[in-house]
Amino acid sequence: SFFYAYTKLAGMYGQFGMRDKAYELYVSAESNMDAVSFGNRIFFYLNMSQDAPDNYVRKNCLDKAWKTYQDAGLKDDFLLADLYRVFGDYYGDALDYYKALEYYQKGLKIYESREGFDYSVLTLLNNMAGAIEELGYPDESARLNERVLNVRRKTLGDTHPMSLLSLQNLLYDYINLKQFESADSLYAEYGKIAKGLNDKKVRV
Repeated sequence: SFFYAYTKLAGMYGQFGMRDKAYELYVSAESNMDAVSFGNRIFFYLNMSQDAPDNYVRKNCLDKAWKTYQDAGLKDDFLLADLYRVFGDYYGDALDYYKALEYYQKGLKIYESREGFDYSVLTLLNNMAGAIEELGYPDESARLNERVLNVRRKTLGDTHPMSLLSLQNLLYDYINLKQFESADSLYAEYGKIAKGLNDKKVRV
């Protein structure tokens, strides 16, 4: 359908940073969403918000996603947790860290009440740690980053980019906490992994 074609093209332009063009295509997709389910509409608005050309448009997309969820009378906890997480990201990027934490905490409560593992909770915890660190609580940020790093290592491996990102985040926490021995240990570990990846590329 035109909706999915425009959405796919918009996402491609968004990946290359061409947000104005992506937004034009998202608007075209939005005008062709009559037969689209409420759940897919919500994910559409969330994706649209990620490629929005400015914060005003981004917030407008999030508000549409929230209104769609409410109007549809959905009782999907997973979708609601995703909404809270993305709203938290918006407020975090807007430097309103207390508001971001408010939404992150709502989302985290839902994620942790569910059975099974979900990568979305790691994204939330990672971003939540960043907001907490910005508020000047590196000890709490370190606790969250340690949790994310341990899970990412177990599920993705030590050399995965997301695992390395978590290792970096925890390293900065240790530096802010003046725990230099722990920071030195992580730095050495990061260097060893990076060297192994570079040596692998050279051999290939």
